[in-house]
Parts: sequence; C-alpha cells; structure tokens
Amino acid sequence: MYKVGDYIMYGKSGVCQIKDICASPFDENDTKTYYVLSPLFGAATVIYTPVENTKIASRTLMKKCDASSLIDKMPEICELEIENEKMRRDIYKQTVASLVPEGFVKVIKTVYSRRRAFAAAKRHLTEVDVEYESYAKRSLYSELSVVLGIPFEEVEQYVIDCIEGKKAQA
Repeated sequence: MYKVGDYIMYGKSGVCQIKDICASPFDENDTKTYYVLSPLFGAATVIYTPVENTKIASRTLMKKCDASSLIDKMPEICELEIENEKMRRDIYKQTVASLVPEGFVKVIKTVYSRRRAFAAAKRHLTEVDVEYESYAKRSLYSELSVVLGIPFEEVEQYVIDCIEGKKAQA
C-alpha cells in the first residue's frame, strides 16, 4: 500500500502524487478505501482510485540509481520486433501498459528507427507510432524528471548527453 506523499506511476496518467487516502467520495455505502492522486504532468485533475484497483497498473517510481542504470543500458535495449503490422497497436499498447521503463525505451527506439526509415522513403509516420511514442516519452521522461530532479523539458537532452558521453569515453 502506498502512503500519502508517495509518487507513483499510474496507468496512462503517468507520474502522480498521492494526496490523500480516504473513504469513497462518491458513495457513502461504498466500503472501499481510495487513493486521491494528482498527476504531475498534463491536465490538472484529481483521480480517485480504489486502493485494491487491479484494472489499472501502478507502481512505485524507480530509484535514482535505477534511473542512472537504465540510461546507461539504453543503447543495448532492443527495439520491439513486430512482424505483423496489424499487431503494432496491440504490441505498443501492451508494452506501455506494463509500465516497465525498459518497455518505454523499446517503444521510443522502435518508433525512432521507423521514423528514419519512413523519412528515407519520403513517407509519413503512422498515427499509431506517433501516439505511442508520445505516450512512452511522456511516461519515461516524467518519471526520470522526478527521480533525477531534472525539469521535464530537459530530460530528453540529459539522456542524449549521458549516452553520447558514454560513447565518447569508449
């Protein structure tokens, strides 16, 4: 069980802070206990979710050392292998829904590679690619922002600089 003040990854909402744990705000006969979540990035909303919610994935944020380790191993993380284009949306959806940071990296790398190939062929990237790349970046970068104490807008460049710095040392 999370505590008030904890930061968690919560489904498509991304990084949220737990503002309160309370009885149902909707029905006084509801015996469930609810988390009151405040998303850190995106729409200024409040989310009420049952503590026992099993429909939407959530997890604690990675630790700073885990974030640094993830960035270090990003060059070795493989792209997703999608042999059937009809399955692309489902594979992206399943990968990001797991809330695994390496999965976000896989989606980002897969779309990056496709973007380069499509540009070389003078074609536009598919809507599915754009949608899931945006979601994966928002999720990963918001978590890294909180964990590493870096403004969200600077995370992507920070990751690039770290990776290029490792390449220069090699």
